[in-house]
Formats: sequence, C-alpha cells, structure tokens
Amino acid sequence: PRTMALFVGPDYAFSSKSSVFTNFLRRRARELNIEKNVSFVGFTQGEALKMLFCAADVFVCPTIIEEAFGKVIIEAMAANTPVIASNIGGIPELIKNEENGLLVPPNNKSALSDAIIRVLEKKYFGKFLSDNGRDFVRKGDYSWDSVGERCLKIYENILKV
Repeated sequence: PRTMALFVGPDYAFSSKSSVFTNFLRRRARELNIEKNVSFVGFTQGEALKMLFCAADVFVCPTIIEEAFGKVIIEAMAANTPVIASNIGGIPELIKNEENGLLVPPNNKSALSDAIIRVLEKKYFGKFLSDNGRDFVRKGDYSWDSVGERCLKIYENILKV
C-alpha cells in the first residue's frame, strides 16, 4: 500500500491495433484501484532523470525486447539504485544475478513481483546489489568516450581483416 510506481519514458504503442501503452497501464491502475500509487512521468532526461534514479528504491526493466545493450541499466547502477531486469538479450552481460542485480525471465509476472518485493523488503540486500552495481559501472568505465573508443577499435580490427 505504501509503494509508489513511477513509469518513466515516452509513450510507445505496444501493437498497431492497440492504444498507447501508457493508456493501457492507466486503465489497469484504475481497474485495480491503485491509481494513487502509480504515476506516469513521461520522457525525462538529464538531471531530472538522474534525480529519479537516485530517489528510486529499485529500478525495474521488465523488457521483452532483446536489447543489445541496456544503457538505462548502467544509468540506474551508476545512481546506486538496485536493478531488476529481464534475462534477455545483452542484459545478462551487465547483470550478474544475485550480485549486482536480479534477472527475471521475460513475461514472468510472479518472478518479477517476487524480485521487487524481495528488494523492497530486504533493504540490506538492495544495498548489496546497488553497491555492487555502482562498482561494476565504475570498473567497466561506461563513459561515452570509453565506449566510443572501444567501438572504434572493433571497427579498426574488422577493417584489418
């Protein structure tokens, strides 16, 4: 009852025949009588986004899309926020389950809710994950300059072949 869910990001239609995903979520919140616990922030960037990451008790990325790299996961980890994300695409390369975040199977509502409740109820575990996540980002040097340099080296190696 005291939990607040913030949905951050632009509106995307989840199918060509459906309404915008945010409208779907708003309807579900009304149906479940949890409107007061759900807020839709919309597209956010810069300092405002950083403040949201820092204020969050947990960051959840329940994607069903096989993303190559989860930039938003790195941003949450850098903000020292515990991360829960889908075990799909490149995400498992960033998250070591039970070490610097939690991985859940895509489309598994019960696993996702169990993971969220675990992090919210066991503050020490959330702190363990967030501290390890922040250290992971620091050691990996995920600055744009560093990532750009690594990409450039990959392209140079490809061109040598």
